[in-house]
Amino acid sequence: MCQEWSTLLTTLYNEECPRGSVLLVTTQSQKVAQSIDTIRPIDLKALPWESFWPLFQYHAFGGVEVAQLEDNRSMLPIGEEIAMKLDGLPLAAKVIGNLLRCRFAIVNWRRVADNDWWNLGDALQDILPYIRVSYQHLSPEQRQCFAFCSIFPRNYLFDKDRVVQMWIAHDFIKRNNVADGMRLEDVGRQCFDMSS
Repeated sequence: MCQEWSTLLTTLYNEECPRGSVLLVTTQSQKVAQSIDTIRPIDLKALPWESFWPLFQYHAFGGVEVAQLEDNRSMLPIGEEIAMKLDGLPLAAKVIGNLLRCRFAIVNWRRVADNDWWNLGDALQDILPYIRVSYQHLSPEQRQCFAFCSIFPRNYLFDKDRVVQMWIAHDFIKRNNVADGMRLEDVGRQCFDMSS
């Protein structure tokens, strides 16, 4: 990482780099933001409800206008209940919204809304840093696979092959990420085994 950073800085200070060029660094780590030390970091805050709710709806309802959801209006209050628990975080709106869209039934949405994870309070805050470190080292595809598992009820017994087939069906495991000689199922099983 240090070598890569040095190479980048050397390129920026090179006379071939146009004067006035700007390097924008985005990070979730305060340490990274402080180590760059050029200007004061800009902390992005959570979205206000009036911006967050439409974003969540876009992902949960697949971009379909709520007015067109005549048969599914009963899902709106459950969706709103879930969205309120996401604290205005855009990534949460995308991940949870997309998962809900894949499980588009009131019973599934109710399970997510009633999940015990929402009620852990301080205990959740104590374990989140450890979960976050593990989570950040996963590939985007692996993150999507694990996030998908959150739609199942508490104490659900996962059948590895069935879960892997669902991941493949939802296109969470991409063919272009599969090494020669491996099948999508093999990659899915490896991902599943990481969690046990």
